[in-house]
Amino acid sequence: MSERHDDRGSSAVSMVTLLASLVATAVVAGLIGAGLVMPAVGAVGATARGGVGFFDALPAELEQSPLSQQSRILYADGSTLATFYSENRIIVPLNKVAPIMRKAQVAIEDTRFYTHGGVDPRGLARAVVSNASGDQQGASTLTQQYVKLTLQENAIYAGDEEAALAAVRKDYSRKLQEAKYAITLEKKLSKDEILEGYLNIAYFGDGAYGVETAARHYFGIPAAKLSLPQAALLAGIVQQPTPFNPVRHPKAATQRRDVVLARMLQTGAITQKQHDAAKKTKLKLRVTRTGNGCDSSKSPLFCNYVYQVLTKDGILGKTPAAAAQRIQRGGLTVRTTLDKDAQKAADQAIRDRVAAKNPSKVAAAMAVVEPGTGKILAMSQSQPYGRNTKKGQTDLNYAADYNHGGSGGFQPGSTFKAFTLAAALKSGMPLQSRIYAPRHGTPFPASDFNSTACWPAGNLGARYAPGNSEGDESGLQSLDQITYRSVNTGFVALEAKVGICKVKAVVDALGVRLARPSTEVNDGKLSDEIRPFPTMTLGAANVSPLTMAAAYAAFAADGEYCSPVAIGSIRTLAGKNIKTPKADCAEVMEPNVARGVTSALEDVLSQGTARGVAKVGRPAAGKTGTANDSTSSFFVGYTPQLASAVWFGRPATQAKCMCGVDTGKGSYGKVFGATVAAPIWSAFMRQASEGKPVEDFESADSKTIYGDRVSVPSTYGLNVGEAIGRLQAAGFSASVSGHTNSSAPAGSVAGTSPGSGARVAKGSYVGVVVSDGPKQEKPKPSNTAQPGGDGNGNGQGNGQGNGNGQGNGNGGGPGNGQGNGGPGGGQR
Repeated sequence: MSERHDDRGSSAVSMVTLLASLVATAVVAGLIGAGLVMPAVGAVGATARGGVGFFDALPAELEQSPLSQQSRILYADGSTLATFYSENRIIVPLNKVAPIMRKAQVAIEDTRFYTHGGVDPRGLARAVVSNASGDQQGASTLTQQYVKLTLQENAIYAGDEEAALAAVRKDYSRKLQEAKYAITLEKKLSKDEILEGYLNIAYFGDGAYGVETAARHYFGIPAAKLSLPQAALLAGIVQQPTPFNPVRHPKAATQRRDVVLARMLQTGAITQKQHDAAKKTKLKLRVTRTGNGCDSSKSPLFCNYVYQVLTKDGILGKTPAAAAQRIQRGGLTVRTTLDKDAQKAADQAIRDRVAAKNPSKVAAAMAVVEPGTGKILAMSQSQPYGRNTKKGQTDLNYAADYNHGGSGGFQPGSTFKAFTLAAALKSGMPLQSRIYAPRHGTPFPASDFNSTACWPAGNLGARYAPGNSEGDESGLQSLDQITYRSVNTGFVALEAKVGICKVKAVVDALGVRLARPSTEVNDGKLSDEIRPFPTMTLGAANVSPLTMAAAYAAFAADGEYCSPVAIGSIRTLAGKNIKTPKADCAEVMEPNVARGVTSALEDVLSQGTARGVAKVGRPAAGKTGTANDSTSSFFVGYTPQLASAVWFGRPATQAKCMCGVDTGKGSYGKVFGATVAAPIWSAFMRQASEGKPVEDFESADSKTIYGDRVSVPSTYGLNVGEAIGRLQAAGFSASVSGHTNSSAPAGSVAGTSPGSGARVAKGSYVGVVVSDGPKQEKPKPSNTAQPGGDGNGNGQGNGQGNGNGQGNGNGGGPGNGQGNGGPGGGQR
């Protein structure tokens, strides 16, 4: 046994010598690797011929998938918002790499790089002899290493783990294929092009791929500014990135750096003086870590919204997975619409009033949209974005819709009244036209709301008895009054008068949709349309703050609605623009309609439900909103330049009254839209508007405010039927609105409200006041206006409300008619 073993050993030694000679000869002859496939003693010539045949049959063209590198998400001003990568890499051309870095890499990896043809014959022969003798030694040229890394990158890109492992496996056939690719590659690319590819693909440890990223990561400088000791350190890492990681193993990294310096001196790349000075240099790292994904962003909420848009809206791929891979590997530059100053103001306004963790477990969120462009300028919430609930974090975006990382939305309450008002103005009712608001709890018949025209589900009617949560005024009031007083019963009456389908048409045109599709239509599919129930005007549907901000932005933009957009542009590494969704802008209502709504919403801030709590210091308009039982609240408002919506409530799915709330920044009783949401909105708008020119809203024309005004005819002394007929013939709607003592015979008409002779909008409601005959005793002081005047609008009308000066008990001071306020008039 020992003799046979000795004979085999002797034969093997002889064969190794012959192999080395054959390998070198084959390489020179262009028949690389013939001897590498000779596994045992045999006919050398036959084996060599078989090796050559095997080599010739190997693929020659190296396919290269796109090299993975980081994508950047930018603020609107171009600064970095977030970075995404599967491999943290920034590709740069060779002329952006310091020459000393190029020399260092060549010196330590492949000193004959510029003279061989892809495979180094001498190195290969030496490795064959050493490996056959049991001494493992590498023989790869820099070109071969580039091939190996490219094959590995291709496999990773394709998601083929087995191929990725095979690309680096110690295997002679793999080396043979690698050599074939290297030879072919050298015929296609210049040496500098190969070196550039290698420096960009190589891993430099500690999560840094490519020399540019490595330079920034370890030293905080671009690769173009690397010094000799820095370049030597980086060049030395590539061979074994983990053991030579200078962050974790500074001593080993420094020793490896010195090996590179010695090699550079040996090859003549540097002088002795340069070598000695570099070797004395201490390891000076300035590690700068690049965050990966939204979690490390300064604006993670908006970042996640952008990521959801990029992956779900078909912009970067047919599937979310394909789009995500492109973000992680594609080196994209995505410029967003996020305004850094507006975002800071939004964060501050919310943080000052609602703590991330608070005893009542309430939260706030805000979305800001630019009128006329649809650009999302800010997105903020009280709970920080993340998955650590112990720190008060959440991965839900309360400002956005469900499909883009948001929750199921929240009821916006009376902020929806602006849409009903717009529908009324659009249908021809002027802002000062009046409508009768029934008392709290008065039922409306189902016939007022039945509709099949705007909803495929059919009959939507129901007996509905609304109440008033932010004001309990009833009686005859102008559309402006029921808006700034937020009279629920008045708006349900207006919804019935205008038509529920017309209100829904405005809601749809302004892009208002359910935050989470949940409404079934006839075919059983889910829809995100707002279903036109009688409660629609009171905001009973769950929507997102972003949806409301974009809708109100249309009022600021004179009726031009723009769908909200978060992305301005996307560019590839080659500088090519990727098509991105643009804001879909269209005029959805006449400018005067939008201006009429704005006029009413300005009064909300000056004399209505937000009086004193929503001051901006410049022209502004807005509306409070409170859901049933105060389970959530909204304030949505705007200036000509900014529109924003603030939600405040409980993020939990179970609705609960916000009564006795502690936000961690303040305590409140029962919460309404003006309690927390409006002050947050006001604080944001003041700060975000600093430095912007003060702009005023355009005024609506007289017809939108007052309509075609006609005189109220005299009806004094007529019977009720005759009076109503005369008023209807003049273009008014009319009915009995009250009784009073007067000189007119009992049962006849004592007057009207507004009084005869008053010029009011055609189509307005005129209340008929029936006489109870003269009152014998001395009248006691009351809020009811006394009869009098000449029937031509000269009565006293002593109602002292905040209305239109009509003397109707809801008016402001001396009236111009009979002055009867009707039911509930003059009360607040």
